[in-house]
Amino acid sequence: MENNIFSKMPVNWTVCMQADCPLHGGCLRYQAFEHIKTLYSRQSCVLPSARDEKGCRYHIPFVKVQVAWGMRELLSDIKKSDARQMRAHIKALFRSHSTYYRYYNGHYSISPRQQQAIRRIFKSFGYDPDCVRFDRVERNYFFPQS
Repeated sequence: MENNIFSKMPVNWTVCMQADCPLHGGCLRYQAFEHIKTLYSRQSCVLPSARDEKGCRYHIPFVKVQVAWGMRELLSDIKKSDARQMRAHIKALFRSHSTYYRYYNGHYSISPRQQQAIRRIFKSFGYDPDCVRFDRVERNYFFPQS
């Protein structure tokens, strides 16, 4: 397994050390634990009570997803009359002006769910959601906030 996968893992990201879980082989949290277990002596972890007959509410599939960075050109091809209102909707998605600009400038990665929400905003204004372009897109493992 590539060690660089975990170079983007946030500090003290919640991992899982439950080898008896039927999902552990395909879980990003368990794979992260396997990587860091000899590096640290203390870490936030998922407890067995997170599992039930339906599965685990903290399970994250160990698969690469489309992760985006930056939105500097996102509204460049939008009518000026729509841009201000669209920007307000996108800012509301990120919940604050300062957080929006961290995503805008590429300091934070934009999750697949956030990308879909931005595409829905474009669609609600009558634009083709497939025309949404981020500054950089890569297929990688995504570590959501714990």
